[in-house]
Amino acid sequence: MQEDSSEIHEKEALELIKDGFVKKAISAYLFMLTLGLLLCFFSHENLKEVFLIPNEPKKLKELLLTALLGTTILILFLETLLSLSFAFKRWMTNLYKMLAKVNTKSFILIVLLAAISEEVFIRAALQPYLEGPLLTSLIYALFHLSPMASLLPSLALAFTTSFLLGVVFDFTGSLYTGIFIHLCFSLFSWFRLKPKRKTPLKESIQKEQNVK
Repeated sequence: MQEDSSEIHEKEALELIKDGFVKKAISAYLFMLTLGLLLCFFSHENLKEVFLIPNEPKKLKELLLTALLGTTILILFLETLLSLSFAFKRWMTNLYKMLAKVNTKSFILIVLLAAISEEVFIRAALQPYLEGPLLTSLIYALFHLSPMASLLPSLALAFTTSFLLGVVFDFTGSLYTGIFIHLCFSLFSWFRLKPKRKTPLKESIQKEQNVK
């Protein structure tokens, strides 16, 4: 008799947690953030400008409007991919089914670290060396390649996300806009695709331990 798909995802999620998924993800993003900051500190003259928060209301308004426009474009692109590719939608849904078992605070921390560390490392550290967002986005897309993903849609999403964030970085000269877009898009994807959690993670782990 075949196992129900929800039970399969439950087991995969438990294996992820027991394998230290949260700690590994946080450690990886902290390493990326540290490396990106070091590269920026020793290699770029405009480091201070990249991290400065503008004081002018007009500039802040411009950054906010750019961030909202960028987030909207990515959301529309994601919805288009979800409607065109059933395999991509299934992969994304299964991914968030597994992540739904992670503690909410831990998930938000991972999303926040991912947005900050990837923008610092990819945008501030690498993009100036690679002379624009095109080559940077190709590397970013390959970096996010997963053997379990639907190949073309997942590459298209990663490349388009990176390219848009790269253009925004070049246009605004600020990392904060890209971080805001990255964070909002990740959270939208989470709320858009995550399932309703029927069994809390602690209860799932306790249930498995009782069975053993």
